[in-house]
Amino acid sequence: MIEVPICPECKTPTYITSEHVWLGDGAIVQTKHPENRVAFFESENFDPLFKGIEELIGTSIDHIVINVARRMARAYMTRVISEQERAILRSGRFPPELTFETTFTMVRILGMGVPSLVDLHFEYTPDDYIVVRYTNPYSAPIMAGTLAGTVEAYIEQSVGVTYEYVSPEAIDARVFSSEHPEELKHRPWAKAHQPGQGDIKLGRCPACGGPAMLSRCRWDIDQGIIRANSTGRRMAIVGPQILDGVFEELKSELGEDIPRIVVEAQRRFVRNGFYPAAAIRDPELREQLALRGLGDLTALEVDQGGVRMSMNNTVLPLIVVGFIQGLFELAYGLESRADWEIADDGTLKAEITPWN
Repeated sequence: MIEVPICPECKTPTYITSEHVWLGDGAIVQTKHPENRVAFFESENFDPLFKGIEELIGTSIDHIVINVARRMARAYMTRVISEQERAILRSGRFPPELTFETTFTMVRILGMGVPSLVDLHFEYTPDDYIVVRYTNPYSAPIMAGTLAGTVEAYIEQSVGVTYEYVSPEAIDARVFSSEHPEELKHRPWAKAHQPGQGDIKLGRCPACGGPAMLSRCRWDIDQGIIRANSTGRRMAIVGPQILDGVFEELKSELGEDIPRIVVEAQRRFVRNGFYPAAAIRDPELREQLALRGLGDLTALEVDQGGVRMSMNNTVLPLIVVGFIQGLFELAYGLESRADWEIADDGTLKAEITPWN
């Protein structure tokens, strides 16, 4: 197993703070690829959110989640993997299982779970397959799709993927040679991040230079899990484009009602007590959202009459609206309605009003 260096002060893996930058505009970007935005936030609601959407629309969205995750992972990993690495893999001089060791370590550090190789047939033939077990996956369909996209980036060929639960805590994902429907081949990759205006200043760790607030989380790298100390909730560093991509695919396939369905599914999840009701009055809420890379909260007014908020450089705006709506309802014990506008530059304006 590859040794993972840890900051002696904040106890965060140094990979996290050396490979990512927290900007004043509320975004987190990759150090070497600042056009790539990531987010660090609670992940336990991912699969329940997908299930909630499925219940509201009456059909499975698993295939959409997997395909979006596959495309995103392939686009990202294609930039990371060198042609030399691909050439070595094609030559057979480097065992494929060792090729994946670095990727598997990165998965654990990012809080996505623990991958391990179960079975492998790799000879660049149509019969090739790879089976990877993910223990503690942060999202079953996203991890399956991410594995498929990673393999495609290495071998530069299309693959299919299936997964099954082998225990309540683990899935086996099987990747195999397969072509994709034509409409899935040319969907665009996420927009590059354009730094915006913002004056957020997160306190810094004196040892590694990362946000000092990261010390409020604990990394269990052996288990592939990150938890927030205050709530015990699981966190992960992920590409927000995956969730936004899923929502866009659903809107394309199923119609204009999808954004409101996504907000409603998130509202229900939050209303059930996933977060403390007092979070909506947290004086650090702006910093907490920036720590998660969700954007810059520029205005928030909350009282029993409702919520009015503005946020710049927002990613996952539907998740943010559902989050705020659910917190409002928890705090005041009221049912409500959400209305919002999202500008092309990521500016979010939302209003939550109680039902009369």
